[in-house]
Amino acid sequence: MSAQHTRYLSALLLVAAQWVARPAFASAESNAQALFEAGRSAMANADYKQACLKFRESQRLEPAVGTLLNLATCEAEQGHLATAWLLWKEAADALPAEDDRGPFVQAHIQALDARLPRVVYQLKNPPDNITLDDTGVSLSRASLGASLPVDPGQHRVSVRAPDRTTWSASYYIAESEHKTVELGIGARQTVEPEESSSRTAGYWLLGTGAAGFLTAGVTGALALDARKQYADHCPDANCDAQGDAAAKRGKTLVTVNLVAWIAALASTATGVGLLLTDSHETPIESTAWRLVPVAAGMGFQKAF
Repeated sequence: MSAQHTRYLSALLLVAAQWVARPAFASAESNAQALFEAGRSAMANADYKQACLKFRESQRLEPAVGTLLNLATCEAEQGHLATAWLLWKEAADALPAEDDRGPFVQAHIQALDARLPRVVYQLKNPPDNITLDDTGVSLSRASLGASLPVDPGQHRVSVRAPDRTTWSASYYIAESEHKTVELGIGARQTVEPEESSSRTAGYWLLGTGAAGFLTAGVTGALALDARKQYADHCPDANCDAQGDAAAKRGKTLVTVNLVAWIAALASTATGVGLLLTDSHETPIESTAWRLVPVAAGMGFQKAF
């Protein structure tokens, strides 16, 4: 392919790319213009809420100082003086120095500044990481003590701090009023720790151990009674029917009594071990319990 053909093809591709991009640009521009005109129409009919929505969307699609001025006027008509004041100042910053609209914009800024309410939030010993909210406007700890422009009317302010409940209060501020609002901190939040599974199992095993001890006591008493009957009805190992029955019953009760003692001691030892282990967040040593013979019978010994 010759150099002339290459240049010709490149020119065609450039023109094609421009025509492809043009509809999207034209669409955003035309939509912004249509929204601006709809906003003007709504404002002429005193429908300021709809007018502001239209102007704001038009400004998003195609930023323009004229749209910004209309949006500022619209917000002021709704009583949103702080918002309007900021928009007028934004428009002033966007205007070129030689723009003849400069004096007009500055006059509106001064007029709004005279009407603008200001509030100072005060809080004694504010904790770190505190956050404020004034009727949907989020503020930080740095806002405390500063004179802040706000819209006139009813306000709801809330204070949030780590490990504290939310503190909130309402106040009213009129046009041109300067007000100081004393804030507060909510009460400390106390979170009950959840009972661990080890502690729950420990209590359950202690209950099982208590039932085992009760069973051992009852069967022990019955075994003693069977032994007495055996002695009464089996002189010289010659048993009558009652003596034979007592002997059989006694053997069964002794077996049940032994099992009950073993279960009761094992459950109690394990339950105590779980409770002692759970009582330390970072145990230094692993503790276990075992049943060992002692002089007076059976006892517990701590093992490591």
